[in-house]
Amino acid sequence: MSTLTAQERYAAQENGENYWNDGREHELLDFIMNKPNVEELRGSPERVLEAIDDFGSKKYLMNIGKEKGKIVELGGYVGYSAILFGDALRKAGGHEYRSLEANAPFGTIIRALVDLAGLSDIVRVEVGLSHESLNKLHSQQQLEHVDMLFLDHFKPAYLPDLKLCEELKLIQPGSVLVADNVIKPGNPPYLEYVRSSTAEKRGGQKQGAGEKLGGDPDLVYESTLIESFEPTGIPVKASSPALHSSIKRLSCTEVLHVRSIPTMWHFFKNLVLLLVTFVFLPINTLIVALSSVWHAVAEAARSQTRIEDSGDALNRVTVLVTGMNMAKGLSLARMFHRRGHRVIGADCQPLSIGRLSCAVDKFYILPPPVVPGIISLSNYAEAFQDIIQKEDVDLWVSVSDVNTAIEDAFVKEAVETSTGIQCIQPDAEVIAKLHEKDAFIKHTEDMGLQVPISESVSSKEDIVSFLNRHGGLARETNSNIFIVKPNGVDDAARFDRPFLPLQSAAETLVRVDRIPFAPSKSAYIMQEYIDGKEYCTHALIIRGHVRAFVACESAEVLLHYEALPSDSPLTQKMLDFTTKQAEALGPTFTGHLSFDFLAKGSSPSEKGFDGPILLPIECNPRVHTATVLFENTPELVDEYLSALSVPSATESIPKPPLFPRNPGQYYWIAQDFVDYVLYPVYDLFCGASSLPMVLSSWLEFGRHVLYSKDGTYAAWDPLPFWWMCHVFWPVQFARHLVHGSWTKINVSTGKMFKGR
Repeated sequence: MSTLTAQERYAAQENGENYWNDGREHELLDFIMNKPNVEELRGSPERVLEAIDDFGSKKYLMNIGKEKGKIVELGGYVGYSAILFGDALRKAGGHEYRSLEANAPFGTIIRALVDLAGLSDIVRVEVGLSHESLNKLHSQQQLEHVDMLFLDHFKPAYLPDLKLCEELKLIQPGSVLVADNVIKPGNPPYLEYVRSSTAEKRGGQKQGAGEKLGGDPDLVYESTLIESFEPTGIPVKASSPALHSSIKRLSCTEVLHVRSIPTMWHFFKNLVLLLVTFVFLPINTLIVALSSVWHAVAEAARSQTRIEDSGDALNRVTVLVTGMNMAKGLSLARMFHRRGHRVIGADCQPLSIGRLSCAVDKFYILPPPVVPGIISLSNYAEAFQDIIQKEDVDLWVSVSDVNTAIEDAFVKEAVETSTGIQCIQPDAEVIAKLHEKDAFIKHTEDMGLQVPISESVSSKEDIVSFLNRHGGLARETNSNIFIVKPNGVDDAARFDRPFLPLQSAAETLVRVDRIPFAPSKSAYIMQEYIDGKEYCTHALIIRGHVRAFVACESAEVLLHYEALPSDSPLTQKMLDFTTKQAEALGPTFTGHLSFDFLAKGSSPSEKGFDGPILLPIECNPRVHTATVLFENTPELVDEYLSALSVPSATESIPKPPLFPRNPGQYYWIAQDFVDYVLYPVYDLFCGASSLPMVLSSWLEFGRHVLYSKDGTYAAWDPLPFWWMCHVFWPVQFARHLVHGSWTKINVSTGKMFKGR
C-alpha cells in the first residue's frame, strides 16, 4: 500500500457530521464548471477527476480517492467512481455502468460531470432509493445480471440490498461484489452474512422467528479484505500500538467473488438423490419380486380374483381415472379394480406410475392441455372423447392436478355433451368460483359464513393501502397480522409468504417492495394470519349431497395423513361447512371439494365451549390426497357409482356421509427417508444440527415405517412403487442435473416446486 503525496491528499475531514450534503457538492460543480479551462476537461475523464481532486484538496469530499480507485469500483455521491470506472470499463470493452443514487441533487451533479467527461454513452445514472431502482430496472428487463456490484451508500442498506440482488438473481456465480467502509464506520451484519457458509445461513433462518430472512443462502462468497487510504492520506502501521485509534482513519473494502454454490449445490443434491435410487434398487426389486410371487400364490388359492368383490361383477362398469401419476389417482383406480370394475387409466405424464398398475386394464397418454402461455384444449378434449368412445367408458373420475383444474372443467362440459357419460368433475363455473382464493372467500362471505379478513391485491400500493386501513404499517400489540399469499399457482411465492406489518413502517415498506408483482405471475391476496392449527378435508359430492367425507390435520406440504375421528367436534364443524357449500352449489353439482381451515380461539355453544372457531382459507375443487384414507372402505366405490343411477324421490333427504373405515396412518417412505434420514445427516455435517437431533429424526422415521402405510406401495400391486422410485424420480433428478431447479418435492403428487 503506497503513500499519497501532499498534492494528492484531500483536506482533512471535519469533525462531527457536517462533512457532506451541506452544499459542498454544489460548490464542487460550480468550481469545475467555472474553471477557465473547462472546455479542456470536456471528453477527458482523467482531467475531470483531477478537477474533483483539486477541489477535494481544499475542502473534504467523501470520494474513494486514487489509491482505492485502483482497487474497487464504486458509484454515487458526486460521480467520482462513476467517471473513474466508467472510463476503465469503456477502455476494457465493457457494456454498461449504472450508478444508483438516492439523492436527486447528487444525481444531477453525477450526470453533469459524467457528461463533461464524455462518458454518457456508457454510464447510466438512476435516481431513487436503491431497492426501488433495482426492482424497477429488473422488472423492465434492463438489469438481468450484474458482473460487479459496488456498495458504497447507506451502510444499513448494504445487507438488504445485497439480499434483494440475490433474490432477483442479479448476483450469480462469477459475479464480483465490492463493499466499501466495512471497517470504518463498520458493518457487522453485512460482514457476518457474506462470510457465512450455506449451512450457517440456513441455520440462522431456522433459529429466526417470523419473518423470512431473504436472500439466497446457497450463494457463498470468497472474501478478501483490502486495506487502503482515505483520500486524506493518513498512513497506518499494522504493528502500531495505536492500532485501535488509527483504524478509524483506515478504509477497508471487502471484495467478494461469488462461487458457483447454487449450481454446485443443485447438482450435488440431484446427484445424491439419483445415487440413492440406485443404492435401493436391488432391495426394492427383491421386495417387488417377492410381493408379486406372494400375490400370485394367494390369488391362485382363491376362487375369485377380487378380494373385495361384493357381487358387482354382474353390474360391471368401465371407469376412466385420470391423474394416475399421483397417489390419489392410483388409489381410486385400485379401489374400483378391487370392487370388480374395469379401469382405464390416463395421464399427461409419459412416465406415470399408473401405467404399471395391475389395477389398470388399459392406459393412455394424454396430450398436455396447456401450451406455455396458451390454453390449447382441442387435442386434450379430443383425446378424452376418443378414449371414452373406444373403451365404452361409463364414468369419468377426474383427478386433476392443481394446474389443470380449469382445463378438466372445460373438457367435462365437452365430453358430457358429446358422449353423454357421467363425470365426477365440477364445471368451469364452479371452478371459477372456488379455485382462486379471493373468489372463494367472496363466495363464502356471500353465503353468510365467517371468513378471515381478506382482500385481493395487485400492486405494492394496494398492500400499503390495505395495511393502512387495517391498523397501519407498523406492528402494534394485539393488532392483526396479515400474510401475503399468491392468489393462484405460484411455486416460488408459495414458500415465501411474508407476514405484515413488521415492527416499523420502514421495515414494512422495504419488505413490500420486494414482493414480485411480475405480469406473468398471479396476483396476491392479503389474508388475516391465524396462529392456530391447520386442517384439511376431502369430500365426494353427488348431486349436491356429501356422500363421503374425511378430515385431517394439514401442513404447508402435507405428506403424513391421519384421519380425525368422524364424531369429533372439529370433523363435524368441517362437515357442516362442506354440506352448506355443496347445497349452495345446487343439485346439479357432482365432483370433489376439499377445504383448508385454520383454528382460531374457541366458539361458544349451549354447553360452554366446543373447540376453536374454524375459518376457511381456501378451496381445492378436486380430489385431495386424503382419499388414500379410504383404502379399507370399498363402499366408497358404491358412492361414486350412485352418480350413474337415476335420482330417486327420496334422494332429497340426505343420508349421513361415508367415513373411512379403520383409516390408519399414511406416509411416503421415499420422501421420509430423505427428510428424516439423509437431510439431518447433511445438517449435522454442516453444523446446523446435533447428534441427538439426528437420532431423534431417525427414530421418528422408524416409527413411521412401523406404524404407517406407504401411500403408493401395495403388496398386490407393487410395480407402481418400484417405477416411482427407480424410473420416474431418477429421470427427474437426471434432467435437473443439466437444467432447471427445484426447492421442494412432493412424492405423493410427483410434483417438484420451482424457485424464483
